[in-house]
Amino acid sequence: MEALLTLCALAVTAGVVVYFLVVFDNNKKNEHNANKVFIESFIEHGFDKVFVSNDQADVYGINTDAMKIAHSRMRSSKRDEFEISNIINIEFIEDSVIVNSGSRSISGAIVGGVIAGGVGAIIGGLGGENESKKNISSIKLKIYFNDTQRPVLTMTFYDGPKLEKYGPTYKKCHEMAESCYGVIRALKHSNDKITVNQYAQVPGESFHDIQLSVGDELAKLYQLLEKGVITESEFLEIKGKIISNA
Repeated sequence: MEALLTLCALAVTAGVVVYFLVVFDNNKKNEHNANKVFIESFIEHGFDKVFVSNDQADVYGINTDAMKIAHSRMRSSKRDEFEISNIINIEFIEDSVIVNSGSRSISGAIVGGVIAGGVGAIIGGLGGENESKKNISSIKLKIYFNDTQRPVLTMTFYDGPKLEKYGPTYKKCHEMAESCYGVIRALKHSNDKITVNQYAQVPGESFHDIQLSVGDELAKLYQLLEKGVITESEFLEIKGKIISNA
């Protein structure tokens, strides 16, 4: 009798375990399907490049026609959109180390290039720093915008326990971030070229004629200092070059 009761108890326990496993599996499938529908909604709204964080918590979209970046928490009704034309700089960061930065030094970009509209369109080259680490716990892009209300967007592709560098999860997240970084850089570069060409084609005026006044350049430079994009020493160096070149 005791053995029969034990068998019955084991059978009930096994049934309960199976039930919860089925429920858990169904919940995972439902969650996966809901996430898939949400991601497809990004595409339906014109965001032809879509990236999802490794933990499935964040979704990022790039509309290559409208030149916009969007961010939303997974299945959230709120979606923040940013203009690519307003990008000041973009950084590729692993564990707080800047692997690549989307412009050369700020001083070189401003003095050697042009400021085209707002604080934003600083045209520069590609510079960067590299650091070799065996384990990585975060992979992010940090984008700075000429927007006092929303000056920074952090795109998180991985943020969690340390990953072995060049392991499968690291490679997947790194390649996704690298692809996103490349698309944004290419679109920003394309927009900068269009902006310069538009200015250059103003009837009766040369590009030099319509560049910002020294006062405007210094005002915008001060905004960069206030936002922490450049240091005080960089501010003074660039300020001296702008004045000397006036």
